Amino acid sequence: MSGPLRPAPGEDSGGDSGGRAARQTVAPDLATKISLGLLLVFALLLFVTLLGLGHVPVWIMALLLLARLSVQFWSAREHPGQARRRASGWVIDLALIGLLVYVGLGQR
Repeated sequence: MSGPLRPAPGEDSGGDSGGRAARQTVAPDLATKISLGLLLVFALLLFVTLLGLGHVPVWIMALLLLARLSVQFWSAREHPGQARRRASGWVIDLALIGLLVYVGLGQR
């Protein structure tokens, strides 16, 4: 009762690279890198504020989210075949930005 032979982990099942599996790495595009960078800055500023190490104005947080939303919109326009987000994601981001602006206007 033996089935088909499978290659051992780390071995190639044969092919063109002399027994070694050719690994493909996919590098993120520029828009993805910018978006993740903006999100990282947002998270760091939020973390600093939560720890009480400083006070970051709410409008800076809203601008960072708006910049990230703009980069994602630009990416969606550049690559229309790659639907990465649903419409609900865009609405949630816009609602969060609106709430941050509303809170920021009340802080004087």
